[in-house]
Amino acid sequence: MTRKRKKNIGYLSVALQRRVWWRAVSLVLIGVLWFPVGGHCGEDTGQAVSAMPEPLDFAVVLPGSPLGREAARDVVNRLAVFMANATGRPVRGGFSNQPEEAARMIREQSPCWGVVSLGFYLEHARELDMTPVGSTRPGGASGDVWRVLVPAGASDESISGDYHGSMFYTPRSAGCLLLEGRHGGIVGLHGNSSPVLVLRQWEEQGPSGVVLDRLQYQAVQALPLRDSLLDRFEVSFSVDGLPASPVVWFGAGADSPDAGRVMAGLRSLHKAATRDAADDSSKRTRLGDVLDALRTRGFGPPDPALPGLLRRCGPQ
Repeated sequence: MTRKRKKNIGYLSVALQRRVWWRAVSLVLIGVLWFPVGGHCGEDTGQAVSAMPEPLDFAVVLPGSPLGREAARDVVNRLAVFMANATGRPVRGGFSNQPEEAARMIREQSPCWGVVSLGFYLEHARELDMTPVGSTRPGGASGDVWRVLVPAGASDESISGDYHGSMFYTPRSAGCLLLEGRHGGIVGLHGNSSPVLVLRQWEEQGPSGVVLDRLQYQAVQALPLRDSLLDRFEVSFSVDGLPASPVVWFGAGADSPDAGRVMAGLRSLHKAATRDAADDSSKRTRLGDVLDALRTRGFGPPDPALPGLLRRCGPQ
């Protein structure tokens, strides 16, 4: 069956628009779980303070996340309870792996803050008025790396053919980050929530390569020797120095005390998860599962590279 090429790649350069087509595969969509937010999220309204504390609701948007519905709901509930205790404010939230639906719900429900993927930030930062106030730390590192894996002996400075990766659920920004300045032919970007599985089930007539982020590449390296893929594949090239998923503030108030409370709470999450892991009681909150779902081992300051990347790979 002939695959139809998607022609509207938006704000990629004209040269890249002629090279790139994309589609999404292997994704279980997670329903959006947010509740309406009644607060002003750190914005000074000039009105008297209400007797009821304003909520600090959040949105987690990680396109390509393989998390199922029940697991996502569990993560949201645990994070909400933890952040409510940490900030002393009501907190509710939601988790989505579907970028366009997530953008629609953020516009409608107006959460205060969120943890979003790099691609979602680049494609929607201006539209949703997102300001980075922090950053995740994948594997404890301060940034991310994308590695392009191809069959051994097939490495080339150029890039063409079909490539699978979880970052391709936001194909415009991912295409810009991966392909700008790199020569090659037509490239198909396939959003795939299980790129490591694509490697393990590789067939001769399969894709040209797979793109793995830092944590996914570490997962490949940790496979038992008998299952090692690194003898059959090699890194064709890597995109280094990428920001990790940012913590963002929606709308006005990114420099407010509320934003400071949120970041203080998030910074304490890793320490609490470490204590939690050492607790064998049946009442464990399993905060480590929350960090795993957010693909981080703590939180740091916003990445200074984000403004430049937004100018380069965001909507013009």
